[in-house]
Amino acid sequence: MPTASPIYDVVVVGAGISGLIATQLLDRAGLNIKCFEACSRVGGRAVSVQQSDLFLDLGATWFWLNEPLVQQLVNNLGLGTFPQAIEGDALFETLVDAPSRLRGNPIDAASGRFQAGASSLALGLAAQLKPGVLELGDPVHSLSEEDGEIVVKSSKQIVRAKHVIIAVPPALAAELIGFTLDLPADVRKAAHPQHIAVMNWAKEKYTLPTQAASAGGFGHELFQQPLGHGRIHWASTEVATEFGGHLEGAVRAGIQAALQTGFNLKS
Repeated sequence: MPTASPIYDVVVVGAGISGLIATQLLDRAGLNIKCFEACSRVGGRAVSVQQSDLFLDLGATWFWLNEPLVQQLVNNLGLGTFPQAIEGDALFETLVDAPSRLRGNPIDAASGRFQAGASSLALGLAAQLKPGVLELGDPVHSLSEEDGEIVVKSSKQIVRAKHVIIAVPPALAAELIGFTLDLPADVRKAAHPQHIAVMNWAKEKYTLPTQAASAGGFGHELFQQPLGHGRIHWASTEVATEFGGHLEGAVRAGIQAALQTGFNLKS
């Protein structure tokens, strides 16, 4: 007889910041949790490389002083940080005038960085999980519904779950994960952008933006609602209603998804 598939309270797909936050909260609550990560590392888009004693961020890099949850994680995990350098004057030179000095740096607000790179945030979260919770190098290929549970098929195994948290960008999930359950048409549509426009300002010789554009397109209302009869939840910085596109947004999305499962979580 075939071996019965393991049944978990929650399966998390993706071990980026959102997925790790959700997994940590559920794991601490004593639930039976499994987190699948397709890559051989954790962190998602928070990835750093070390060159001698220097850590270089290749993805997520900064956090800001008005982002309390990231600050709290930094303190709880004991991570070293340093302020992004914005001091110093700038010189502005035209073809006809002598160089002008701009006092201070009006370009950006005060922000912080991680001494060991942004990936240290993900590594710190992963280190707190119980053994066996995290499955690296095992991408999830399909989700289906059967007998009131979600069947999760990965490259290496088949498991069942009462709830699933999809902690990858919605567009990536729509591309890589086969959904053989009844997703609403508007949700499928929202996962695919109608158009993407790209502007390389560095090549605009006579034009320069006066200020950074505000981050838009995050927190779509369709991704705030669970799917699959309330058993499938979204968690990534793209679905955050606040601080979308930031590490803070990823943390908030992970917390929201964990709470949506309805389990009693420890503070």
